[in-house]
Amino acid sequence: MTDEVPLDFAKINADALELARRATGAVSGEGVARDDEGTVIARPPGHVVFSAISGGHMYGFPSPDSDLDIRGCHVLPLGDVIRLSPPKETFEEMGKFYQGVEIDRVSHDLVKYLLLLLKNGGYILEQIFSPLVIEEDGTLDELRTLARGVMTKNVLYHYDGFFRKKRTEVEGSETLSAKAVLYLFRVVLSGIHLLETGEVETDLQRLAGRSGIDYLPELWLRKALDREAASLDEGWRERVLADADRLRGELEAASESSPLPDSVPAEGRRALDDYLVRMRTRECP
Repeated sequence: MTDEVPLDFAKINADALELARRATGAVSGEGVARDDEGTVIARPPGHVVFSAISGGHMYGFPSPDSDLDIRGCHVLPLGDVIRLSPPKETFEEMGKFYQGVEIDRVSHDLVKYLLLLLKNGGYILEQIFSPLVIEEDGTLDELRTLARGVMTKNVLYHYDGFFRKKRTEVEGSETLSAKAVLYLFRVVLSGIHLLETGEVETDLQRLAGRSGIDYLPELWLRKALDREAASLDEGWRERVLADADRLRGELEAASESSPLPDSVPAEGRRALDDYLVRMRTRECP
């Protein structure tokens, strides 16, 4: 089955990025975008710092029918946040469809976003370092540098918690899906890589080589060719769980020997503070 169709994952991602830019109004710079049927995809209020594609596209196993998970952060106007009733810190636009593709968009105000980053926010780190950037305001490289300065080995708690959740799903699901298995291995391998190297890598196709698992290419091809619902025979489950538990042990070992600091350096937190103040007041006279 997996030899039937040659897949170009880079093209799938490039097409997704082009559609995301149209759907979010990043191309036109307008506050909303409309598809051919008039569907409106709203943008976060205030100033968009960056938005990027997350999910299966970023994880290296997109399918032609994958939805678009868009994440990022924005800066609410200073005049709005100092009011007695400030706007919501989180903007959500969920379950929208643009040219037949489902889109979920979540963006946090910069204060909330940076606080999440400081709280072992592995998923925030992954968004900041996503290679699939829809738009950014020219400060994303600076934000990435600042993020490196606040990484700690406590990011283990994010990856271990996410791993446990995905392992429970794989162990207890009535039907085992290729997607669930790919998510399980992606999260643990990303965690190991980050703890060992201090670098964020979310693409399972790049991480697979150090996994010792030879069947991962078959799974991401199954997911792509059979679409999101691709399922696996029951015989896969025991093998998958054994490999997953072995990698979890490697995750713990990587945390113990990680070159990352135990806590956020004071200078890293101060640098984030300075960035926040500058971004919040950038439009002030």
